[in-house]
Amino acid sequence: MKAKITMALLVLGICITFPGYGQKQKPAKERLKQRQEQLKQKQAEIQAERVAFYNTYLELTPAESDKFWPIYNEYTQKQKELKKDHQKSIKALRGKTHNQLTQKESTELINSDQALKQSLLDLEKEYSTKFQAAINIQKVAKLKEAEMQFKKALIKKVRANRKQKALEKSDSK
Repeated sequence: MKAKITMALLVLGICITFPGYGQKQKPAKERLKQRQEQLKQKQAEIQAERVAFYNTYLELTPAESDKFWPIYNEYTQKQKELKKDHQKSIKALRGKTHNQLTQKESTELINSDQALKQSLLDLEKEYSTKFQAAINIQKVAKLKEAEMQFKKALIKKVRANRKQKALEKSDSK
C-alpha cells in the first residue's frame, strides 16, 4: 500500500513538473530584438521627459522651442560621437586596472581623456553661439543647470522605480 502511494505521488509530481520542460523559450535573436525595442521605447520616453523638463525649466516659448531643439539634438549627437570615438580609442585598455597599465598606456589614457575633454569644451563653445540664435543668453547660461537638474531628477526616478520593484518582489514572495 505504501509503495502504491509513493508511486502515485511520484507520477503526480512528474506530471505536474514535466509540462514546463516542454514549453519553448523565445529564440535568442527574438529576445534580443524585443530588448532593443524596449530600450528604444525607454529612450524615446526619456527624450520626451527631457523636452518637457527643459521647456519648463528654461521657460521656452513655442517659437524658441522650435528653434532650440534641432540645435540641441545636433549638439547631443556630436557629444555622443565624441565619447564613442574616445571609447574606441581606449578599447585596448578596457578591463585593466591602473596598476596593470604600462607607462605608455597610462600616458595614452591621460592624453585621450584630456583630448576628449578639450573636444567637448570646444563643442560646447561652438554650440553656445548657436544656441544664442534660438534663445536668449540668460537661457543659454541656465542650460547647464537644466541639464544637471534633469539628470538628478532622472536618477531619483530610476532609484524610486528600482525600490518599487524590489518591494513588489518581496511582497509577492
